[in-house]
Amino acid sequence: ESLRLMGAEGQSATALRQRIAPGVALTLGGERGVISTRMAEQPDGPILRRADARYDRMFAGLDGAKAMLGGQWRGSISASMIDEQATILGARLAPGFGSHGATSVMIDGRVSALWHGGWSVGASWREGTTRARAAGLLAAGGAIRSRAWAIDAGKLGVFGASDRLALRLSQPMRVQSGGLMLHLPTSYDYASASATATDVAVPLTPFGREQVVEMVWSGPMLGGDLSINSYWRGQPGHMAAAGDDVGGAIRFVLGF
Repeated sequence: ESLRLMGAEGQSATALRQRIAPGVALTLGGERGVISTRMAEQPDGPILRRADARYDRMFAGLDGAKAMLGGQWRGSISASMIDEQATILGARLAPGFGSHGATSVMIDGRVSALWHGGWSVGASWREGTTRARAAGLLAAGGAIRSRAWAIDAGKLGVFGASDRLALRLSQPMRVQSGGLMLHLPTSYDYASASATATDVAVPLTPFGREQVVEMVWSGPMLGGDLSINSYWRGQPGHMAAAGDDVGGAIRFVLGF
């Protein structure tokens, strides 16, 4: 299981797993690391420097397996609390905002099934809520709700006994609703020469919605292993104006 924040690099982690019922296990753990970004030292200069901000993560999850409906089923659900010291979902704000980081709660679920004959299906879902800590221009009260999901299917033994074909449809993590609350001047009294500041909600929901279709075939060939990958991304980066991204790769590995 990964943090899935841009630039996140785990430095230390610990986990404890205990079977609590037949086919069911509980996992508790924690992780500490940094989120690395690159920032320009001068607005018109090419010099970049690396900036690291620490994060801490605690998680708990249940997983289990059961044979039913003619197949072997596996499922898991977990909850994570992520504390970022100076970033918000891996993003760093300009110093003028006075960001003191954010706290996120992520709920993850996954279910998969494998049947005789090599057929398999799976689905995963992630739901998150992030709240930035009040500091500088950032006011309390803003909540960012994010979501990611994926559906996949596969078949073992398509053209031979040991090749595999898999297809996946997914949406990478995307802000679904909400945003930041900024404490900004909204009116000015000329008589007293003073401005009045109020909390203003700034939505962060993108206009686009990235969706990805991936297909991979792999199997033995000519004494080695061949894999063929292809993908299509619509509105990459959740940018509505971005053109489709299409690509593929062929990989052949020969052992000696």
